[in-house]
Amino acid sequence: VKNLLITHSHEDHLYTSDFEYRKFGYAYFDADIEELSPITVYSSNNTGESIERAIKKGKLDKFNAFVWKEAKAFCSFEVDGYTVTPLEADHDKKTRPLMYCVEKDGKKLLYAHDTGQFPESTWQWLSEKRAHFNFVSLDCTTIINESKRNHMGIKCCEETRDRLLEIEAADEKTSFCLHHFSHNGKLIYDELKHIADEKGFLVSYDGAEFKI
Repeated sequence: VKNLLITHSHEDHLYTSDFEYRKFGYAYFDADIEELSPITVYSSNNTGESIERAIKKGKLDKFNAFVWKEAKAFCSFEVDGYTVTPLEADHDKKTRPLMYCVEKDGKKLLYAHDTGQFPESTWQWLSEKRAHFNFVSLDCTTIINESKRNHMGIKCCEETRDRLLEIEAADEKTSFCLHHFSHNGKLIYDELKHIADEKGFLVSYDGAEFKI
């Protein structure tokens, strides 16, 4: 792993204490520090404050362990041959949450976690840029419990898919996958998959791989 795209600073998505394990004594014994390559962490500036505190506290920059770079909403950047565009998400505003559009070799992925209904600024960008996705991964934390703010349930995921189809950001060949589940959603995998199959959604699981 050379690069991390962080959506926000909540600990189920960013646990900076683990950064310590790339220091000497944990990760390396006999190595030239100049030859080590740091992991680059991308996030909004608010979330970046947590990352930079962890880097400073652990002196991780001196170990070439981590560096942080700001990801600004709607400003694309290149990462190892991928084009990444951060988009605004609907979640804890204090963290300035982001979701990500990732593109390579003509294929485009939308990674939409943690978020409720997309902010209108993101819908505007999707419409103006005429973005078209091959694969869309959607937050479905609350599953059968209806939710439109901070997280989505199945109904909101359906509405999001419909709007993406309406603005031609997706078509009948686009794969839509439900992801980021909570026990509060009240269904186990087999129960959710039965509903998702009827509605035309894939369902993620630990170790899942999807070909785009």
